[in-house]
Amino acid sequence: MADDSDYKLNSEAELDSEDEFDSDDELDSELTDVITIHVEHTEDDGVSSHKIQHKYLEKSHYFRDRLARASTYTSINLSGAVHTVSLPEYLHFLKTDELPEVWPEEIAMHYLYGERVGDVRFKNLVVARMAQLLEGLVPTKCARKIYRHTSEGSLARRLLVDHVVYRGRASWLEDFDCPDELVKDVAIEAMKARDIHSMKEFRVENYLEPESRAMAVRE
Repeated sequence: MADDSDYKLNSEAELDSEDEFDSDDELDSELTDVITIHVEHTEDDGVSSHKIQHKYLEKSHYFRDRLARASTYTSINLSGAVHTVSLPEYLHFLKTDELPEVWPEEIAMHYLYGERVGDVRFKNLVVARMAQLLEGLVPTKCARKIYRHTSEGSLARRLLVDHVVYRGRASWLEDFDCPDELVKDVAIEAMKARDIHSMKEFRVENYLEPESRAMAVRE
């Protein structure tokens, strides 16, 4: 299993920057059935290649646009950590309408990839898997990525907050280095939950020492 740092985005720009589409391949006169996607790795200067049939890429608005802008009919060049980590899972989704097995450490990147390519169906599958994978786990690494690259009101943030409030333990916030924004959102949600349906009634008596013990000491 790779360390969390392997998947850290270099900057916010990596999610929003334009991809490069120049290719050394010769221009083909006919549209090929198989497209090769070359991904330049920002971490180690390596390159990975993925082949997929044209009909599957056409299911993605993002890749339809990239095909229209590509300089050849046979390949697309991409770069950025978000593509390096999540492109294989996204291509699997385009071919099968399903999400493959993924590591909990990678699930946040897949959600961010869904936002990058603007695919709501993919994002919803990732969110459902995220809820499943995080059960019983402190979402520290996942929360760092989600809070770093999403805005207030994000449904992924809401999932993480509810996961901690309704499925977590107090020790999670005491013993683990969770993002400050998550801790704040958890506190707000916990107070809302208390207002709506408190499981423990707040009574001053709960915080008073028994008077009988004090009398015994004086005697």
